This record gives sequence, C-alpha cells and structure tokens, in this order.
Amino acid sequence: MSPNEVNLVAHCYFEHQKFLWGMLDRSTNIKYKIEIMWQDISAIRLVDEENKPGILEIEVCIYFSF
Repeated sequence: MSPNEVNLVAHCYFEHQKFLWGMLDRSTNIKYKIEIMWQDISAIRLVDEENKPGILEIEVCIYFSF
C-alpha cells in the first residue's frame, strides 16, 4: 500500500441538490471535502470500462480556487 493512499467517497444529495466528495488521507488522517451545487454543474460524464477503474468527470460553469 502506498504511504500517500487516499480513500475517496462520493455522495449525491438529491434533497440538498449537491455532489460531495470526502477524501481521507490515510498517512495523516486528515479529511478533505469538496461540495458542488447542482446549479454550478454544466456537464457530467461517466467512463466505466470492464476491469478498469471508473472515471466520473464533472464540468462546472464557475471557477474554483483550491
């Protein structure tokens, strides 16, 4: 296992109309969170190929500074 391995969990909250990603850095036990409101999303694309990791692409119509 890599010392910089991160657990990633994605949630979709229909009632609150937002997507949320929670990330836990196992090496430091620090949690990170990204929230995107539905009205800020302009496109969503899912790439799901057999025996490969899935990719979820979300295009936003606003600029985020991290």
